[in-house]
Amino acid sequence: MKLLHYLLIAIACYFLQSCEKGNMVNPDDTEKSDPFIPILEVNNDVIHSTKDGGTFRVMIKRNISYRVKCDTWIEPDARYSSSSTLFINVNESHITSTRQGCITIYNDQYNLSCDIVIVQEGWNEQLVPNENKIIYTSTDNSCLYLFDSGGDSSYLRSHLKVNSYDDGKGVMIFDIPITYLPNHFAFGNRKLETITLPNTVVEIGKSCFLYCDNLKAFYSNNAFSDNRCLVIKGELVAIAPAGLTSFTVPNSVSTIRGQTFYGCSTLKRIAIPNSVLAIGEWAFYDVEGILEIDSCILGRDHTPSNSREWLRSSRFSEIIIGDNVSSLGNYVFAGYESLEKLTIGKAVKRIGSDAFGRIELKTVYCKPNTPPQGVNSMFNTRFDTKIYVPTESVEAYKTAKYWSAYADYIEGKDF
Repeated sequence: MKLLHYLLIAIACYFLQSCEKGNMVNPDDTEKSDPFIPILEVNNDVIHSTKDGGTFRVMIKRNISYRVKCDTWIEPDARYSSSSTLFINVNESHITSTRQGCITIYNDQYNLSCDIVIVQEGWNEQLVPNENKIIYTSTDNSCLYLFDSGGDSSYLRSHLKVNSYDDGKGVMIFDIPITYLPNHFAFGNRKLETITLPNTVVEIGKSCFLYCDNLKAFYSNNAFSDNRCLVIKGELVAIAPAGLTSFTVPNSVSTIRGQTFYGCSTLKRIAIPNSVLAIGEWAFYDVEGILEIDSCILGRDHTPSNSREWLRSSRFSEIIIGDNVSSLGNYVFAGYESLEKLTIGKAVKRIGSDAFGRIELKTVYCKPNTPPQGVNSMFNTRFDTKIYVPTESVEAYKTAKYWSAYADYIEGKDF
């Protein structure tokens, strides 16, 4: 019995030792177990969008959190997330060409990233009605900047959908037909070279193209004179001044808007026909050279305080009065200090008080055969110049009332 007892104890001890060995952890076994593998993948690496944009869902296979970075026209619903779904908003396109952007989903800790390419089509200019777009070119392929002066300007800007420059031209697309250009529309766009306006435009605000020094041409049913000017309802409202040295106002013009020729320093000769009945203030600011004017506005009387609003700050050295002008009003050129040479047209019959006062004239060509009716102060200045009159009328001028005071300066000339 004792032998059996010892045998059972030996079997039990062996069994216990075997169990303990089975439960022990082998260091080698630990090293061989599978490590943690981070996962960060997307189900689609390219998204195609129309010009209108929209929201797109991206499914992400992941077991780690991630961050998101992207182009400015692409907006994710989160910049840091651990979600398996990411919503991406693509903004509406404002260009005519296809654009491509990128979204990067990444985790710096595990050095993982994946990209999603966004391809968005642009506006098809050919499908846009002509009345909703403006075409232009610039000297440096830059987009036209719209000057915001508030009011109507802000309203039009709010309807601008596209302002893009591709393939050598710029295009502005609006979601409404364009019937007017607000004040200062393209003010100061010195790189603007040409502009095509819809034929629906019937009104143009003040100073729309002021300081557009490189503007060469307008294309519109309101364009005249080799596309060098815009005329709306008989009013000359803008010119394209680049490289322009001489300009003749179209015969269809009855009014020249103020500031129309403002700063056109390359102009050396401007001709104004007898159709012109009004000229606005500062119309010829900073313009020098020769002014040919055949308009009846010269016959209107003025006062010393408002003698030449339309000539204010211009610097014409010569003025040629056309043969359709019959009268020169009081103070019409008074104090116009830059004037050195003057031609009086053959139809002039009257010269008003102080018409050429306070001017250091060097030469006067007076073409009427009969001395115009004058006044004692029609020149009203220290006079030291030559007055050329028709050869056959020299004696008539030298003996005419008020002209006789200048007899020593009168000479004959064949006109």
